[in-house]
Amino acid sequence: HDALDTHNDVMRLLIERYQGYEVKTQGDSFMVAFHDADSAVMWALEVQEQLVNVEWPEDILGQKSCEVVHSKTTLDKDGCPAVLFRGLRVRIGIHTGCPELEYNTRTSGVDYFGPMVNCAARIESLGAGGQVLISIETQSRLSRLDEMSVKYLGRFPLKGMVNEQEVVQVSTLRLAERDFPEIDRAKLMAQQQKPSE
Repeated sequence: HDALDTHNDVMRLLIERYQGYEVKTQGDSFMVAFHDADSAVMWALEVQEQLVNVEWPEDILGQKSCEVVHSKTTLDKDGCPAVLFRGLRVRIGIHTGCPELEYNTRTSGVDYFGPMVNCAARIESLGAGGQVLISIETQSRLSRLDEMSVKYLGRFPLKGMVNEQEVVQVSTLRLAERDFPEIDRAKLMAQQQKPSE
């Protein structure tokens, strides 16, 4: 069982638990749809928790981007520094809306596309490994905000999007100490100036 299998197993187990629909995968990337914002965000937060707790191959944990990072202030139930990162780090972007749908005869499944899907992908691309970013539209539909840490990051230009998007970072209360680089607004502005590919 390699690291990608472990990652995929966690993702798929939780997709089923939160009644999501795996639209498609590409390499280690998943496109997943949910019936509501709460299910999507709770799935994303549990993915982050489970990826810290799952058994990773030792060679993975030896890599800089997958090494164990402990809290400097919080202790776990055994009195040891709490683990903030351990193993593969997955970034997740979530947007809420009505996508365009198309039946795929090759896979016998439904594919999702259009501006709503593009927005979710662009929000995901702003993040770092281990980070969950959501649109302000998604946040406005959440009923369980008291169960998570919420941090407003600001408005950002996203490639191919007419309007800037307001982006919010969410995490479980236990992983709220995770530290991520600031989103580079100047770089995003420069990308907006380039002609579309």
